[in-house]
Amino acid sequence: MRITGATRPRWFRIVSILLLLWSLMGLASFVMHWMLTPRDIAALPAIQQDMMNQMSNRIWISFAVAVFSGVAGAVALLAKRRIAMWLFGISFAAILIQFSAPALVDIAINRDPTIMYFPAFIAAMALIQSVLAWRWAKLGWLK
Repeated sequence: MRITGATRPRWFRIVSILLLLWSLMGLASFVMHWMLTPRDIAALPAIQQDMMNQMSNRIWISFAVAVFSGVAGAVALLAKRRIAMWLFGISFAAILIQFSAPALVDIAINRDPTIMYFPAFIAAMALIQSVLAWRWAKLGWLK
């Protein structure tokens, strides 16, 4: 049985709003990291200093793509648009690129593997967003 847009469950909007809030937190994190001055970075713990100082253009670009496509995907989800599934997919791919940065992987392997816990959670959330959007599009909840 195919469910039409008219029969979306009530929780659809709540989940969409929660995903938008999650994406906006990612945007806030991007802006915060982007605005760090050399003095701010010097005040961070050594591992975080190393991570910030080794962020290449590729990582900054993937961070920006992940965040902005995630926010756009969440807005599209609220608007019940199928493009949400593509935007969340782009966000997920960009997150994988961002968190596979050689410097980050080196720090995780050689100094502190626990630094990968939150990036793994972020990647899992991006995957969940993508799968939900694909599933909801298949159910006909997205136009």
